[in-house]
Amino acid sequence: MHPVIIDGVRYESEEINLFDGQRLRFTVDKSGTLYAFTTAKALEAFVESEYGPVFDPLDNVVITSTGLTSSKFYVDVFYVGGEPLIVSPGTELDYLGTFNNVISSAKICDSRGVTLYDYENYGGSSFYMPPGSSWTMLTFQGWNDRASSIWA
Repeated sequence: MHPVIIDGVRYESEEINLFDGQRLRFTVDKSGTLYAFTTAKALEAFVESEYGPVFDPLDNVVITSTGLTSSKFYVDVFYVGGEPLIVSPGTELDYLGTFNNVISSAKICDSRGVTLYDYENYGGSSFYMPPGSSWTMLTFQGWNDRASSIWA
């Protein structure tokens, strides 16, 4: 099992039940270590310390690496599984329809990060993927076949 760091404290994966009933916001650092935060402000501070100023007043992002202008979400790992769900920056999808609870991999556009949510209408826990990032399988972060809404 992989550990997770929640609000700066390391927990073994089997200890995550200590946070049952709390909304957690997940992301990873540059080495792939999973982090979770109980507040959006703490998540934002961590992401900016790890990746630089990705949240600015104009919603401009300064990180680039995939070369994509829209983010792509796939049903299977390693970016396969039919036609991807293509999401442009600034898009809010409160329900994913046929992509509900089936996303397994993703490539995030260079201009803006994307947040996946557990439930439709942006409810439950969330997972932030920084701009320009690629996710061959969302299994290790606990987000395989889990997303029901997206805020890009």
